[in-house]
Amino acid sequence: MADSEVERAQWVNHRLYRIVEDLAKRADMAFVGIGNVGQNCPLHEDGFITGAEVNELMRVGVVAEWLGLPINSEDIQVPFGTGARVTSLKLDSPPRRPTIDFAGGQRKREVLIAALKGNWLSGLVTDELCAKAALEA
Repeated sequence: MADSEVERAQWVNHRLYRIVEDLAKRADMAFVGIGNVGQNCPLHEDGFITGAEVNELMRVGVVAEWLGLPINSEDIQVPFGTGARVTSLKLDSPPRRPTIDFAGGQRKREVLIAALKGNWLSGLVTDELCAKAALEA
């Protein structure tokens, strides 16, 4: 995630970014992670978003981030300023290639349900807690 929209534009127009983007488009498979949004979430702990942004994301119903893009519990992308700074590569829904997520634990329960509702995944590696939650959703 870039610090600003201007910086994002510079990143995604850089020659090396375009090389990686082209390689990703030709990949036979994608392995992804979906992060939770809440107190002590990875985007905040890693310095990509501020505590105030976390609080505002939670206030507007965001429960997860898919490649940095904020989503709610129904896997609907929530328009929010942080989304305009995301430099992640785009994935297809439904996936055009096998797309596998690795997620487990209480923090990932809502995240995983949202991702499954959005039809982003073709495979999942998880624990019993998240598997039960997914089957009940």
